[in-house]
Amino acid sequence: MRCKDILCISFLLISKYFSMWKDNFDNIKCTDAVVKIASRCNINCTYCYMYNSGDESYKFQPKFMNDETVISLFKKVKTHCLKKGLSTFHFILHGGEPLLVGESFFRDFVKKAKRILLPEIKPTFSIQTNGILINDKWCELFKELKIGIGISIDGIQSVNDENRIDHRGKGTYERVVKGIKTMQRNDVGIGVLSVVNVDSDPIEAYEHIKLLNITSVDFLLPDYTYDNPPKGIINGDLDRLNTPYADWLIKIFDKWFTDKDKLDIRLFKYAVCLLLGGEIEFDYIGTANNDVLVIETDGGIEPVDSLKICGNEFTKIKANIKTHQIDEALQSPLSRMYHLSKKMVSKRCSVCPILEICGGGFLPHRYSSNNGFNNPSIYCVDLIKLFTHMQGKVMNEFTKAQLEEFGGITILTHEDVKKSIRQEVQEAEEPGYSEFLEFFKTPELC
Repeated sequence: MRCKDILCISFLLISKYFSMWKDNFDNIKCTDAVVKIASRCNINCTYCYMYNSGDESYKFQPKFMNDETVISLFKKVKTHCLKKGLSTFHFILHGGEPLLVGESFFRDFVKKAKRILLPEIKPTFSIQTNGILINDKWCELFKELKIGIGISIDGIQSVNDENRIDHRGKGTYERVVKGIKTMQRNDVGIGVLSVVNVDSDPIEAYEHIKLLNITSVDFLLPDYTYDNPPKGIINGDLDRLNTPYADWLIKIFDKWFTDKDKLDIRLFKYAVCLLLGGEIEFDYIGTANNDVLVIETDGGIEPVDSLKICGNEFTKIKANIKTHQIDEALQSPLSRMYHLSKKMVSKRCSVCPILEICGGGFLPHRYSSNNGFNNPSIYCVDLIKLFTHMQGKVMNEFTKAQLEEFGGITILTHEDVKKSIRQEVQEAEEPGYSEFLEFFKTPELC
């Protein structure tokens, strides 16, 4: 298909849904930027969505972000924030491995951000690193510049080193733990990302994080799609009986729920908040808009980088921070899909009793080349089991009278939810935006 034809189809489809979703589209904003300051990595995790999931676009990226791109980023962020009435903006320095750029880049980055954005917009900063390059000098810099730190580690050494390996195939655990201990010795706070491995012992994973004297951890589902399903899952069938990911997380949740010295686990904390009627912003669950964009080393503006698992160059929306405003990038079909993914869900999700908790699941996990994003999460059945189990635990803390006072909350089992979906989906009409969801099964249109 010719480029001109693709652009015409894209424009027509956006125009069709603009009037239907005008209020939602008008409210799209960006509050956080994942800034890919380095496009290469010093390790080679087997499950990495950047390098080992089919997207090879990193090969054509500059290794590091240059000054022109950095300055353009801050200027465009300022324009966007002033237009949207935002007084703060968060920059997540990312890669690849961001520490490969060297200490001077970080100092210059923060200095330029403050010079361009202050006093109207307050910039804040964090970094996601594998931790291998951390030393005392890095720790001094993190504290000086007030940069929050996230490190990735997948549990005990044998579990971590199954997937988090270097380019020679050797495990990284000992080097990562050395970085963690260096940060602790320098009194630098740490949050940890840990990808769920259903072959591992979940309680051992939980206790190991505590043993490392880390207080905050995000347990993440592995990034897979219907075209490339995760281990133990064949498809998104509602009748699937095995729920390995729910079972793994439930064991940790039960431990966490009664633990007097519990870890700060965002997935659990936010889910409990939602179950109690609160509101949160998290692209994994809930119904809030997603307000994040990614800036590649060449200045390319993209939706969330995990969407790279959907296909080679899937995230390329033909926008660049040097030539486009952030608002322009937010108008691309894929950007709108990501930012409004909790509002535009499949028919099955639309009738689900726990939609307000699950939010349809993380957008990349809904993808198939047959239906685009017109699917529930590939982890749907696991999510149903996990959140209904959590609801039961939480609501059992209240008396019957208290539950009635809340408005007569019904405690659901995962079988209740699946039965309700089967009944309701037969009568439900296909959502008016279904064609838009299926638009993305042709990646070059995104």
